[in-house]
Amino acid sequence: MSDFIDVDALWRVAALSAAFGVGVVGLYALGVVASTAPEGSTGGLSPVRRVVAVACFAVCLVVIVFGVWVMLDK
Repeated sequence: MSDFIDVDALWRVAALSAAFGVGVVGLYALGVVASTAPEGSTGGLSPVRRVVAVACFAVCLVVIVFGVWVMLDK
């Protein structure tokens, strides 16, 4: 079986896919939480929460665009 399948490369791809898949979803969830106002607040978002939300969404967008670019470059 190891003559036909590079098991080391398979594990690396699986680990990176899991890490980036969970990481991007977690970062997006953090951005969603940061972009919602706390319960019972009458004002808008604080500037810190707004910056955190925008940064999380920006990093997610960069990772997605980079992934598409890598796939199309092959």
